[in-house]
Amino acid sequence: MNTLGCSVSSCGNNCSGLCSLNSINVGGGNATSSSETTCASYRPGGSASNSACHTQASPKTDIACKACNCTHNDNCKCTAGTVSIDTCGCGSGAGCRTFQE
Repeated sequence: MNTLGCSVSSCGNNCSGLCSLNSINVGGGNATSSSETTCASYRPGGSASNSACHTQASPKTDIACKACNCTHNDNCKCTAGTVSIDTCGCGSGAGCRTFQE
């Protein structure tokens, strides 16, 4: 599992910088930079604050990745130890700041 940090406060899965999902999907099949990736698991809704969300949120998250050009992508699975999701200019709400060509 990867250690995931998320700074996208507009995402309904964000719980104080942690993701309430146990796995996420990163898109950007032909991406050559962070701004061309997307967090396909992003859902609009603002920072979640209910106790169930905080109970489920964890820095340990499995990450499936479609960014074929990323050095951390191994057969559609992210191998980076620590991953940062933020509003990296992708225009879709969130993207992978850890992307590296």
